[in-house]
Amino acid sequence: MGQLFFGESMFSRADNASKVGFATLVEHLTDWGFVLIDCQMPTQHLHSFGARSIPRQTFADYLARHLDQPT
Repeated sequence: MGQLFFGESMFSRADNASKVGFATLVEHLTDWGFVLIDCQMPTQHLHSFGARSIPRQTFADYLARHLDQPT
């Protein structure tokens, strides 16, 4: 929605395939001008990609600024 991506879950049938898929997704979203990926729950796996938790108000600010942007 807008310039925000909301991820719900990841799975793979081969070891580390989800990591490759996520890295590719991040690359594409960056190229397309997305500014945030909402990963829902922080995990060590996501932190290894540079994910970080943000305060609720910061998240609300992202929603207000970027939801109405073209996708």
